[in-house]
Amino acid sequence: LTDGESDFDEAATNAVIRGAYDIYNAHPFLFMRKDPPGAFVTIAPITTGTVLVTNGSTSITFSVAPTPSLTGRKFVVTGPLPWQETYRIAAHTGGAAGATLDVAWQGDNQAAATYRVYQDEYALAADVRHIVYMEVAEDGTRIHQRDEEYLRENYPLQTGEAWPPLYFARIGETRIRFESYPRVARRIEYAYTHIGNDIDVGTIYVPANWRHVISDAGLYWLYVAKDDTRASAAAVIFAGGVE
Repeated sequence: LTDGESDFDEAATNAVIRGAYDIYNAHPFLFMRKDPPGAFVTIAPITTGTVLVTNGSTSITFSVAPTPSLTGRKFVVTGPLPWQETYRIAAHTGGAAGATLDVAWQGDNQAAATYRVYQDEYALAADVRHIVYMEVAEDGTRIHQRDEEYLRENYPLQTGEAWPPLYFARIGETRIRFESYPRVARRIEYAYTHIGNDIDVGTIYVPANWRHVISDAGLYWLYVAKDDTRASAAAVIFAGGVE
């Protein structure tokens, strides 16, 4: 970037790095596509046996100990006295009959309630940036992305089961929620752009036909660092290259 003699040597390096991040965040460019795509397996709901729930207590006890760990999944009592609150299971060890809810049970005491434990939230790859598409692996059915507000308004927390899901929303950098909980275990595949290694200490990768945009980006941010009046014109050039 420089010969190391300039007073702006470090600033120039930081400007180019910042410009690279601007490009990475702008669009799901093909050169950022992860190969192979990401994938996860949905989880079928558990309804086997009954559960003991006690008003004011976070402890619940299943009549049939669930085999997998249920930590993080959602829990709802369906009868004989249904309770319209969804709880999260804060702690459970696979194979154990006892589990702990995230807050104390607010419904009536029930010694043998029917219930449902389900999962409508799933983790994505740690390096995911943009999700390009998501589909059911067995038949290619597309699952469409919506924003979180759309799901909250149209599909509140305690939703019905469905297959395949219609929509998903990102609820975190690496987490999504479906509009309904899957009723079967199936493989889901998603194409995504990825966040590379920390480019503060690594290599900035862009194809040859994008390198002029990196230069424009670095020049813009360097002008900003210098409080140079040419920054506005450089911003227009940089923005045009990204678009």
